[in-house]
Amino acid sequence: MRGALLVALSLVLACGAEEAPPSPTPEPSVSEPTTTPTSAPTSAPTSAPTSASTSSPPSAAQREDPLEALEAPVGADEVVEARASALRHPTLAPGACEEVAEAPVRALASAGAMSIEAAEGRFFIAGYERTSEGERVSLASLVPGEAARLVASIPIEAAARGRAAAPALALLGSAGDEAGELGLAYVDGAGEVRLALVDPARPAPREVPLALSGADVRFTPALARIGPTRVLVATISPSSAGGPTRLEMVRLDGSGAVLERRELNVGLGGAHPLFAAGREGRPELFFIDPRTALSVIHRVSFDAEGAPSEVRVARPVNLAAEPPSFAVTTAGGEALLAYAAVGNLATRAVGVLGLEGTDAPDPLVRGLGYGSPLVVRARSRGPDALFVMEAPSAAEPDAPHEVRVRTVRVEAGARVLGEPLVFPGEQRPALAIDRSGVVAIALEGGLVRFVRCGEPR
Repeated sequence: MRGALLVALSLVLACGAEEAPPSPTPEPSVSEPTTTPTSAPTSAPTSAPTSASTSSPPSAAQREDPLEALEAPVGADEVVEARASALRHPTLAPGACEEVAEAPVRALASAGAMSIEAAEGRFFIAGYERTSEGERVSLASLVPGEAARLVASIPIEAAARGRAAAPALALLGSAGDEAGELGLAYVDGAGEVRLALVDPARPAPREVPLALSGADVRFTPALARIGPTRVLVATISPSSAGGPTRLEMVRLDGSGAVLERRELNVGLGGAHPLFAAGREGRPELFFIDPRTALSVIHRVSFDAEGAPSEVRVARPVNLAAEPPSFAVTTAGGEALLAYAAVGNLATRAVGVLGLEGTDAPDPLVRGLGYGSPLVVRARSRGPDALFVMEAPSAAEPDAPHEVRVRTVRVEAGARVLGEPLVFPGEQRPALAIDRSGVVAIALEGGLVRFVRCGEPR
């Protein structure tokens, strides 16, 4: 791997700089974890630029390059092309990944972005589908080497406009019976968040009333089982033009009865909620307060009964893309954060950094092109982490995206990035890993690809 992949990123945007940027500056430390940093701007989220042009000359601060290491395309010596191999190599180098099936499997006929979860030797995949009869949310079961099986298909009364995100999918069954019940949270055309509890062994899903409206269809709801409760969090659209999005949380008992509902981030903006493994083995909730320059990742812990703590600052991040996308996972015991960023000359990029600390990001995707926003997802493999993300294939705004699969491990405090496995022309990936180490990547269009990656030494 070329040394450029480990070049750190500084913190301030470069828009058309003509001079060499100064050395990177570390991000500010989080000295007070219970409050939003005073340096965070208070303006509402704005769209990231889609071209290198700017209406005014860049300031001196802007000429400092936040993603200097991300401006060039991935070189030929850094890419392992996706190929069907049927495990052609008995072993793989640490961090190297390859596709192991002869062809991708179609899990759903016509899905957009999908969510995927692993449970006891099989995978569950959920997505929105458009048909001649309208829109529906569908759930399929997939065992590697077999054809997918449709588990449930729920009609949606009116198709949602501007939908970009997948429905939420979570394993909600009791311990030792992870696939006994699944939760499927989705947003209908009127912005109502709906929850269906699905037992794959039974013929029909059970709908749970939430009375949660105004959801922003750009973001997937977050759904998890925490102790005896089920917790659902959704991004709610601004109440006024130009206002911030906010988060609403609903806690339910095992029967689906509502225990509590509340606005989670009073006084803050909030979007893109997700659950990730936290302390004491319980999931933690993470979300972003997206701002024009310095955004803040927040976290919420839960007690053994599923009751939430106060919102705390996890990490400020600079130049998060709009709409934001980020992922939280662990590698070798270190918490990692990856996020879609505005790169050199306002390009799209993805950086990875420690969730706790003040270190600068390393480039998972260096800034190359423009066009539509990028999506990033992650899962832990214990000693290392696996990231899957979109990347521009060329600089032109209309250039097709590709999906890259990449490992990250931590050695002597430094992050070591594996070689990217590239799927040309794909977008909006999701990722799951079963207990045997099989990696399944769900892609927009209803396809699933199976991958394996070399274990760290």
